[in-house]
Amino acid sequence: MSPCPPATQGAQANDRNSGIETGHQDRENLGRSRGGLSTKIHIAVDTRCRPLSRVTTPGQRHDSLATDAVLKRVRIRRAGRGRPRTRPDVVLADKAYSTAKIRKMLRRRGIKAMIPQPSNQIAGRQARGSRGGRPPAFDTERYKQRN
Repeated sequence: MSPCPPATQGAQANDRNSGIETGHQDRENLGRSRGGLSTKIHIAVDTRCRPLSRVTTPGQRHDSLATDAVLKRVRIRRAGRGRPRTRPDVVLADKAYSTAKIRKMLRRRGIKAMIPQPSNQIAGRQARGSRGGRPPAFDTERYKQRN
């Protein structure tokens, strides 16, 4: 019996952040799920499907927890000279990324968000009536370009 438990057991494996924000990740980025051990790969790509940044997380982590880490690593080469841009023009993402925290982070960085709202968020906003605010901008034609 080994003195150290595997990286997928104990409090560290269940820690919500598990080093994503700090840059220190689980050694193997393996996480337990219903199907066994798994890993998630989060990739930001350009319109021609070329990777801009990549982060791996354990399989049980929610997709939205890696958003900040992926965006911090984005480097977009310029046509001419100069250092690469670190801010994409727009983020096309699925409903898993439709959280107030992510939308606020994108707004702070000046990035447009093309993220559809899940039906429960739409119902919650409508239930609040005029206090629910208006829905976020969403262009269905542009969203269709998401891979």
